[in-house]
Amino acid sequence: MCFLGKRFVCGMCGKSYKNRPTLLRHLKLECGKEPQFHCEFCPYKTKRKFTQYSCSKCCRIYKAKRSLWRHQKYECDKEAAYPCHILGCPLKFKRKYLLAGHLRLIHHWSPQEIAELQQSQIDFGEFL
Repeated sequence: MCFLGKRFVCGMCGKSYKNRPTLLRHLKLECGKEPQFHCEFCPYKTKRKFTQYSCSKCCRIYKAKRSLWRHQKYECDKEAAYPCHILGCPLKFKRKYLLAGHLRLIHHWSPQEIAELQQSQIDFGEFL
């Protein structure tokens, strides 16, 4: 292990890392070792352990517990409450920010137009 410039470099394989703890994890779990962690759903093996959280209703899998919580609170078994009312567009969204992204990318609204809409305090679904 050596410090080269602003990077910590592994003396065994040459990989470099920004942080010393990351290099130490590499040395402990990865460098020169076979994958030791197995996915419980498929034959995939990895050198790093990943915790997965799954939704009990729809079986979607998330890496972060907060993402699962957000999914269960705002998305799972929820109706899409924000339809796009642009003429001919049938899409509906469960979150306002998803509708805003849709308006920007698909209907070419400017960020300023979307910001004005958000500041107007009018529900997206009733505005268009």
